[in-house]
Amino acid sequence: MSFEQTDEYGKFTDKFKTKLTTDDCYTPAPVYEAIKGWVVSHFGLAGRRIVRPFYPGGDFEKFEYLPGDVVIDNPPFSIFGKILEFFEAKGIDIFLFGPQLTLFKQFDFCYVPADCTITYENGAKVNTGFVTSLEKGYRVRNWPDLCETVKKADKDARPPKTMKRLAYPDCVVSSALLGKLSGTAYGFTKEGCAFTRTVGGERIFGYAFLLSGRNEAERREAERREAERREAERRETERRELSGKELELLRSLG
Repeated sequence: MSFEQTDEYGKFTDKFKTKLTTDDCYTPAPVYEAIKGWVVSHFGLAGRRIVRPFYPGGDFEKFEYLPGDVVIDNPPFSIFGKILEFFEAKGIDIFLFGPQLTLFKQFDFCYVPADCTITYENGAKVNTGFVTSLEKGYRVRNWPDLCETVKKADKDARPPKTMKRLAYPDCVVSSALLGKLSGTAYGFTKEGCAFTRTVGGERIFGYAFLLSGRNEAERREAERREAERREAERRETERRELSGKELELLRSLG
């Protein structure tokens, strides 16, 4: 069986919407509160003031910090390095959301590459890590219970999907379905294809072709080759060795 989402048209029109950057991503309140609750409990911050200088309209450099404040917030990722430099220089405790893929910086903090997928208020799904000054003695740390806390909060904050999935016989192919085989050569003969606007009496988005037995077998073989190609691609890795300078740095760690 092959599957196709019934909201294919919605996906098509989404391509033409204005793309938002990570700076436009505001954290849903339930997600923020769940993360804040975990941080306060884990690090024993009861009694300390939690502040959000990156709240919409705020200015983190002009914010009036008090002794003992802890910043738990989601800053703009485009100036993430500048933000970390500011808090390191000021000696202010932080637990900040950060970009998972470019999380590490040359500042004296602990980096948490949790790879939490957070659905922000603008609908963007961003793989998110964290940077904190609260974890002493570690440069990199991870806590599975933090990841689970974020995952659950993110799921609870999103309305349940009502989208329906449809299964089609293997003899039915649409352009969207065949797009998944773009890395594999295949072909369906003219005499073995019949154009149709409907399947099961209902319209199929983008229309489809009905395949003869011979073309259907070709489709199955193409799917097998594509699966093998993707698996081989997944296993392919490039190994890089350390440079002389990096080896010296490693030796300095003892």
